[in-house]
Order: sequence, then structure tokens, then C-alpha cells
Amino acid sequence: MGHFRHVAIVENNIGLLLLGVRFYEESEEHLLRARRIFEALSDNLRRAQVNDTLARLYIDTSKYSEAQQAIEQAIGVFELADGEMLLAETLITSGILAVKQQQHGIAKKSFEAAYRVAERCGDNERAGQALLIMFEELSSRLEYAESIEVVGKLKRLLATTQQTNLLTRVAKCIDQVDGKDKNCP
Repeated sequence: MGHFRHVAIVENNIGLLLLGVRFYEESEEHLLRARRIFEALSDNLRRAQVNDTLARLYIDTSKYSEAQQAIEQAIGVFELADGEMLLAETLITSGILAVKQQQHGIAKKSFEAAYRVAERCGDNERAGQALLIMFEELSSRLEYAESIEVVGKLKRLLATTQQTNLLTRVAKCIDQVDGKDKNCP
């Protein structure tokens, strides 16, 4: 059985890699194979991780109903299991899906939930990512005071990150809020 688990992990990793380079059909084949193996092994946590990756694939390919089904299954497993770190990631994916479906209120709640879960787990970087994506996707829908609050949290959460990409994105958010301040009476 151990070999099957390793095969499924490799299938998932290949699917994730192919998703990253936008080879969607090939990615889906590997991810579905990984999910079937994890299901046969009754490995619900890893199956849920695959579902999160499948949801991201389906978001990228505008298959929103499939993405919704996959993400709901993943969230359900992580909420019942001791998978809070994974739950935060999945809630971010859920927020991105809600944005794509123009469900901005649901998106905001998902991003905020991801932030709270990650922060509770001590994962400041993931908490910051949740707020950063929320700001990037929903900034036009946030009140000015709320934008200031989010940027303040971003500065605190991502102060020690080594990821220059995140720091660059945070700087853009700060500039955007500063620009709003100049436009306010």
C-alpha cells in the first residue's frame, strides 16, 4: 500500500507542476489519477489537497461548477480533520473562485476566514497572502478605513518574509491606498 501512496503523491506533484505551466489537460489527468488512488487508500486529507489543486485548475479553465464542487469537498474534509494549515490555503482558493463568480461578499468572507485560520496557526505569511489577495481582488469594494487596516496588517504579517514577489505586491497595495488618500477630501 505504501507504494500506491507514493505513486499518488507523485501524480499530484506532476499535476501541480503541469498546472503551473498551464498544461491543463495533462494536469487534470494526473490529478484525477492521484485523487482516485487517495480515495482507494481512504486518505481523505491528501484527497482533499488534490481537490484544492483541481479547484485551482478548474478556476484557470473557467469550469466554475467543477471548481465549486472540488473546493467544497476539500473544505469539508479540512474542517472536520486537523488540517487548519491546509484549510487556510483552501479558503484562499475558495475566495478566488467566488471573485471569478462575481460573489464578492462570499469572496471577502473566505479571504478573511483564511487570514484568521492561518494567523491562529502562526502562519503569518499565509495570513498575509490571504489579505493580500483579498486586497488585490476586492480593493475597489473596500472602504478607505478598511483598506488602511488591511495594509497595516499586511505590513505586520509580511515584515519578515523573504519573498520579494510578496513585498512588491504589498508595496503596490500601499501605493494604491496612498493614492486613495490623496483623492479623499
